[in-house]
Amino acid sequence: MGVGPSRLSENIQLYLGSIRDATDKKKLSGAEITHLVSILSEKQSSSLDKSKNDKFTETLSTTRCKRFLITEEDQKQTNISKYFSMTSEFIHEGLWIDNGNLLVHCMMGKSRSATISTAYLCTITGLSWLTVLNSLRSCREVVNPNEGFKEQLRLYEESGGFESDAQKLRQIHTIDQKIIEKLKEEIKSNAETYLQKERKQHARNKEIETVLYSK
Repeated sequence: MGVGPSRLSENIQLYLGSIRDATDKKKLSGAEITHLVSILSEKQSSSLDKSKNDKFTETLSTTRCKRFLITEEDQKQTNISKYFSMTSEFIHEGLWIDNGNLLVHCMMGKSRSATISTAYLCTITGLSWLTVLNSLRSCREVVNPNEGFKEQLRLYEESGGFESDAQKLRQIHTIDQKIIEKLKEEIKSNAETYLQKERKQHARNKEIETVLYSK
C-alpha cells in the first residue's frame, strides 16, 4: 500500500503519503485532498529543484489546499512531540469543521508523517500509540518511525498529553461517539492483522533458520 496516498481509515478521510503524493495534482484530486500537513527538513525542501517547487506551489493553488508546514529533520533527537497538539488541531478542524480530506506527508510517508498521524489518532480514540502505529503499518507497509519518535509517542501518552489534547479537540468539535467506536474497532482490527502477518513472517524465518542450521 506504499504507492500513492494511503487512507488510514474507512471512517475518516485521513491519508498518509510522500512528497510525490503531495505534489501530484492527479493524486490529490483523486483523493479529494483539501488539507496538507507537510513535514520536511530545510535541506530536503531546498534540494527540490525550482520546477518542483513551482509545481508544489501551483498544485496547492489549483487544488485550493490549506497547508500546515513543519520544518524538521527525521532524526531521533528531533523534538517532534512539540507539534502533536498544534497538528492535531489543524487535522481536527480540517476533517470535522471544514469537512475536508487531509493528507499528512513527509518525504516517504514513513517516519515523521506517520508519527504525526499516530498522535492525532491516539488523541481522538484514546488507544495506545503502539496499537495505532501497528494499524498504520497495516495500511502502509513502509511506516517505520525512528526510535526517538516512538519513544516520544510513548512518553507523551504516559504523561497524559494525548488525553489533554483530546479535551482541547472536543472544544473545537465533538465527534459522534458511534464514529469513534467504529474507528477504534477498525484500528484494533488493522493492528491485529499487522501483528498476525508479523508472527507468520517470524515463523517462516525460524523455519528457514532451522533448515539452514540442519545442513
